[in-house]
Amino acid sequence: MEVIFDATIKMNKNQTDWYIELEDSETGDIENCETIDIFEKKLEDMSEKYTGRLDEVRWSKDEDVSPFYLNEVRLGLMAMEEQINKEKEDIEAHNAKL
Repeated sequence: MEVIFDATIKMNKNQTDWYIELEDSETGDIENCETIDIFEKKLEDMSEKYTGRLDEVRWSKDEDVSPFYLNEVRLGLMAMEEQINKEKEDIEAHNAKL
C-alpha cells in the first residue's frame, strides 16, 4: 500500500489568505494548515500511523487562489525542503564522523 496525501491550496472564507487542506487518501482524515510550519508538522503527524512512511503528496489548488498566494506557498515549501535537506546533510556528516 502506498501512503499518499492530497494537499490542496485554498483561500480562507474572507479571501484574505491561503491555507492548505491536507487529506490522508486512505482514511479521508483532513487537517487544515494555515502556515507552512503547521503543514510540515501535520504531515509528520499524519504519516506517523504509517511508521513515518510517505510515498507521495499530490498537489492541487482551488481556482480562486491567486498567483500571488500560490507563489507564497511555493516559496515556503522550497524553504521547508531546503531546511529538511540541510538537516539530512548534518545527520549524514555527523554519522560519517562516528
